[in-house]
Amino acid sequence: AILDLDLPDIQGLEVCRRLRATPRQPYLPVLILTAAHSPQERLAGFAAGADDYVLKPFHLAELLARVGVWLDVRRREATLRSGLEAERAARQRAEAQAARALAAAQVAHTLTHSMNQALTEVVGYAELLAAGAIDATLVPDYAARIVAAGRDLAELTRRFAELATGGEPPASGGSERPPIGS
Repeated sequence: AILDLDLPDIQGLEVCRRLRATPRQPYLPVLILTAAHSPQERLAGFAAGADDYVLKPFHLAELLARVGVWLDVRRREATLRSGLEAERAARQRAEAQAARALAAAQVAHTLTHSMNQALTEVVGYAELLAAGAIDATLVPDYAARIVAAGRDLAELTRRFAELATGGEPPASGGSERPPIGS
């Protein structure tokens, strides 16, 4: 904006104050065009929010050069703002991706812990059965526990595969075994 300090209805400094009272994007530079040559008057303009002064009488080339400088400043500001917005968006995407990765790692940890528990049961009961070190009346109970732990493992493996594929059900590879005794 180019303001003259001596406007008919309102003082240029008041217009400048009002412009600065409202934040604007992009920034609006204010150039004061005035015949006021005293330092106090120029300082009052800067205090009101002016960015530059052009003293009357002025040369049109100087005024155009000053306007050109401020237009260039606005272009650079827009470029910087655009770069900052792009960086902010990239940072937000990276933070979201990191949060998803952390959540996936926590789920994977829980799943592997549960799988380890089920495997420990399967191996433990199978070793007892293989060693013949148990009462024959307990064999059906131990076999049922092995089957239950195996089913838990199958479910945990399915969930793990689902997690690994981003929530998609795992593709069937045709390697499922028929239940024992069928």
